[in-house]
Amino acid sequence: MYALAQRLGGAGQDSPRRVEDIQTDYELGHRQEFFVTDLKSDTTHTIDATLQVVSANAYWYVDNTLDLRTEDLQSAADEYESGIRPAMLEALGDVWNPGGGR
Repeated sequence: MYALAQRLGGAGQDSPRRVEDIQTDYELGHRQEFFVTDLKSDTTHTIDATLQVVSANAYWYVDNTLDLRTEDLQSAADEYESGIRPAMLEALGDVWNPGGGR
């Protein structure tokens, strides 16, 4: 896959080749650019977002142009961890983690 991405111009020499090579220890306040798609207009653009909450299974970034209370985001993260994710795991099984635990 990496070689294909390189041939198509989508992977540079410094691109991670394995999941475990991707940084996963971000701290609150980390800023990241994301591609987002507006499904109604079928357009894609980038946003700048800041990591505001870290839960057991997810990083919760918020678009820097939005005014969202951290308490509300924490409440959403708590609901995801205690209700939504367990229901998803029960219905769909756990996520595939290639190379995990090596």
